[in-house]
Amino acid sequence: GSEGNAGSVFINVAGPMTMTRRGKVESEVTETIGRGGSIVINAGSLAMDDVSFMQVQNRDSFGAPGNITVNVEEAFDIRNASFLSASINVKSVADTSITEEVGNVVVNAGTLRLSFLGSIRLSTQGQQDAGDIRITADVIEIDDPYLPDEIVETASGFFSRSRPRARGAGGDIVLDAGLLRVSGNSVITT
Repeated sequence: GSEGNAGSVFINVAGPMTMTRRGKVESEVTETIGRGGSIVINAGSLAMDDVSFMQVQNRDSFGAPGNITVNVEEAFDIRNASFLSASINVKSVADTSITEEVGNVVVNAGTLRLSFLGSIRLSTQGQQDAGDIRITADVIEIDDPYLPDEIVETASGFFSRSRPRARGAGGDIVLDAGLLRVSGNSVITT
């Protein structure tokens, strides 16, 4: 197999940043020995729409995924099945020599809105624990259309999961806000 770390992605936008129509930013390690890179976004505002995503991933590798850090001065909107994700798959092996935190999603924003299946999610199927979700915002809003008497398998929200066959644990979800609104079929779950 190969060896080597993935690079990181750094994006600085003075004004608005938009991702739409399956736009993606990702860093992953696949079938190798090495660390995944991180994604760092600094923007005035950020809108993710139409199944757009940012993702860090450790897939079938000896190593660890990077982190996603998003700093937005004003509004950060994640909607229409767009998402942020950090994941470790079933064949991945944790590198125990890595002492710093990995696989985290950290968001600092004026307002964070998740709607119409917009989500931030972490998962592990491997030996390594999933990272943490840490959100700091004046306002956090999670809103999906309310469907009474229906069990909704997918929803807007925050997810941290230890998947079947995983040896690693799910991570924490830490929300620090002046106002938190959760409505419709939205969820916060570990």
